[in-house]
Amino acid sequence: MSKAAISFPMLGDFSINPSNYISIGGFRVYWYGIIIAFGFLLAVIYASKRAKQFGFTPDNILDVILLGVPLGIICGRLYYVIFYWKLYQNDLSRIFDIRDGGLGMYGVLFGAILALLIYSKHKKLSILAFLDLVSIGFLIGQFVGRWGNFINREAYGYETDIFCRM
Repeated sequence: MSKAAISFPMLGDFSINPSNYISIGGFRVYWYGIIIAFGFLLAVIYASKRAKQFGFTPDNILDVILLGVPLGIICGRLYYVIFYWKLYQNDLSRIFDIRDGGLGMYGVLFGAILALLIYSKHKKLSILAFLDLVSIGFLIGQFVGRWGNFINREAYGYETDIFCRM
């Protein structure tokens, strides 16, 4: 599926048309995933560096991630499948093919918060302090992740009349 070039009206006729993926050994690695992973890594680094100020250790952050990533992926996929059920109702095996379809961000967020609640309760840590800490990390991840949408040519809006026209 060919995607349209990304144009920059403020720069005249300048546009780019990057591929959506790179190939590594015949396996497609999508830029969207790379960018999302980079945003996630920055969020983890931020939370690990600030953990002590909120009464946690970097190990607490990594423990939550070990629980939160799988739970976030499962919940994100469930959310996506529920909202696109017609794509899966005749072939349930496709539900497990996360490379064909995707993850719903609200499901991922639900899974991550659920992991945070489970971990905090188990370790008797303040859930509110944890939420304060990870909220900024979440914003960092979202900010970087939007560039993935831009490269994917989705969710970037319409041309406007402001100086950059995007």
